[in-house]
Amino acid sequence: VDISAIEREFTKTDAAMAELPLSGNSPIIGSVGRFTEAKGYKYLIRSFSDIKRTYPDSQLLLIGDGELMSDLRSEAKATGYNEDIYFTGFLSTVFPYLPLFDIAVFPSLWEGFGLTPVESMIAKRPIVATNIPAFQEIVDDAGVLVEPADKTALADEIKTLICSSSRQLELGQAGYERATERFSIKRTVRSDVNLYQELANE
Repeated sequence: VDISAIEREFTKTDAAMAELPLSGNSPIIGSVGRFTEAKGYKYLIRSFSDIKRTYPDSQLLLIGDGELMSDLRSEAKATGYNEDIYFTGFLSTVFPYLPLFDIAVFPSLWEGFGLTPVESMIAKRPIVATNIPAFQEIVDDAGVLVEPADKTALADEIKTLICSSSRQLELGQAGYERATERFSIKRTVRSDVNLYQELANE
């Protein structure tokens, strides 16, 4: 990822917040992705009922669009808390919205390589994601991993983070350091150049 380009977009975060019917004084649980079966969003939405019983002012912000939009809206309505579940639809850029999250959640059932968790780590957001190979590589111990399709585990870890601002800051900083050290485009270019030089010298 291009860290500098992402961070420049954070200057637009206040304007992004002004566009949304959310309260900045209440916990915002957020995610970014395509609304497909692989992303596992129904489990995050189902976990929200449990979260609301403990933290009634919490909010869920889902950024994206996709084939399951209608199904996920129905899931949201079934929770009884759909007024606190906000779907943005497609956005041309998501970066200004990432700092709005108190906790970034990625409930995928399977993934190739997920860029959005890395981008959320650049925003210093604490990550809760599923324990699948892609997120093991990306997040590792810089976030919290739970088993896929487990709405109870998702809810428990999210609630644990909501009640600990110090843990949120700790994971956010750890994620930022991991993202900048391992997933910066500049680091990738340097590695590629070094590899080509080694091959040329053989």
